[in-house]
Amino acid sequence: MGTLLDMPIVVLFDTGASHSFISQFCVNALNLPVDELEHEMNVTSPVGGHIDVTHSCSKIRFLMWELSVVAHNLHVMSMNNVDIILGMDWLTENYATILCKERQISLRTPGRKPTKFHGIPMNQQTLIISALQATTMIRKGCPAYLVYLQGDDLKERKIEDVAIVRDFPDVFPDTLPGPRQIDSWNSSTI
Repeated sequence: MGTLLDMPIVVLFDTGASHSFISQFCVNALNLPVDELEHEMNVTSPVGGHIDVTHSCSKIRFLMWELSVVAHNLHVMSMNNVDIILGMDWLTENYATILCKERQISLRTPGRKPTKFHGIPMNQQTLIISALQATTMIRKGCPAYLVYLQGDDLKERKIEDVAIVRDFPDVFPDTLPGPRQIDSWNSSTI
């Protein structure tokens, strides 16, 4: 969480990103100056799509909690739910130390003592909220954590696993019935 020109923003530390990004929404909403990139950049998103990036913002100063930071090169990209992604370029420049077991990132900006950011402890029970509630809370300045998971284990679903269908196995048989025989046919009209 942070603020950029008094606007609450969602900041994501992303060790999987080589570059840092700012949302097109932030750029437009705050009328930030942009520079055209010398070469178009094709970015692969975590969900498999590709996005062409043609602009960047330089020397953007924002607050992350009490820490004032500068991002020297943020590439402008359309994003949902995240306003700034700080990739390895920014993390390296700010001497980020990541302690996975402690769920902590420590930043050491020049001339200041290290600032530590903590994630939610694993033993703390978290409540499930809707996406709308989460978005509202994020905009109010509550901390948020974005995780992208991908699973490969495809399990065959059985009719017994479906909540309502499993209660009526005689109505929903495993196979389709074969052709039926007609015992008698009454063609008279009433």
